[in-house]
Amino acid sequence: MTPEDRERSHRTQIMLSGDQYEFLTDLAARRGVSMGRLVREAVEQYRAGPAVADDDISGLVGIGASGDLQSSEEHDDVIYRR
Repeated sequence: MTPEDRERSHRTQIMLSGDQYEFLTDLAARRGVSMGRLVREAVEQYRAGPAVADDDISGLVGIGASGDLQSSEEHDDVIYRR
């Protein structure tokens, strides 16, 4: 954290379950960083947005094989049987 970041920082308090606290302290020790840094990193990752949309349907990709070699190009025809 830069001095400028520290100047604009806000101190806060959070409640963690025992498991969360133990995980965070272990991870901080392994990485050699503070728990606060881990929390800040997690917040920044969260702010960056999910890797996929919240209504993610990407898990459906590739779950079935149509046998139709053109299905990826003409997927609407295959899906909606046009």
